Amino acid sequence: MHILIAEDHPDLQKILTLYLQKEGYQVSVVSNGQEAINYLLEHSSPGKPKSLKKPGYQKTAPEKPACQNPESQLPFAPPTIASSSTAPPPIAPPTTNPPTIPDLLILDWMMPVQDGIQTCREIRALNLPIKILMLTAKGETEHEILGLTSGADDYVRKPFDIKVLLLRIKKLCRLEGILCCGDISLNQETFEVRKGGNPVVLTRTEYELIRYFLNNQRIILTREQLLNHVWGMDFEGDSRTVDTHIRRLRRKIGEEYIKTRIGIGYVISDRKD
Repeated sequence: MHILIAEDHPDLQKILTLYLQKEGYQVSVVSNGQEAINYLLEHSSPGKPKSLKKPGYQKTAPEKPACQNPESQLPFAPPTIASSSTAPPPIAPPTTNPPTIPDLLILDWMMPVQDGIQTCREIRALNLPIKILMLTAKGETEHEILGLTSGADDYVRKPFDIKVLLLRIKKLCRLEGILCCGDISLNQETFEVRKGGNPVVLTRTEYELIRYFLNNQRIILTREQLLNHVWGMDFEGDSRTVDTHIRRLRRKIGEEYIKTRIGIGYVISDRKD
């Protein structure tokens, strides 16, 4: 699943990128609403205009002076991440140019050039297929109402707990019909499967197989269960056809996800055994 962050605070950009990438999301970052609009248009389907405004989503946001506004300060104290060493885990650089339009936009309200409210309205006017989670220090009820009526699908106030934010993101994914495991995502509405934000071309049987696995994550599935749910109760072929299709599927999505449980069946998980 691909997430775009529109946030002008450099520290918060880095923290959100770190936690989202640890959850297996593909992450891109822009620094204001204008850059977010340009980014979405440039990565939308062919035939749409490439940009309404000056491009610039690859630029680095300028540093804000301290206490310039309530959003210039870090909105939460990040929880400690367990690590085998005392050094903090490295922050992977955000992806700057994935080939597809993001599934979710985390949108700050108070940004330079163009704020989150105007950006949200423009995205909805363009009918771009993306969920929007608005992130802001504006905590009054009327602000939340304005954000939601402008087109946001959810609204999270700063300061926030990173665990709550991640749960909100997962909930939006479920509402969108997106199944995820690590960096693999399956959109049940568009029938798209992606790995690391890149489309994966599957046959119909491979698609149904990965969908069944993703709906039953961390559950061991026997060959008989897979045959009945993917091929149908009236399938008369050899049960070893399951093994053949799983080998092909592994080559496309990565060997690390679908694991063999000898003598039992298969299980999909993003955990390392």
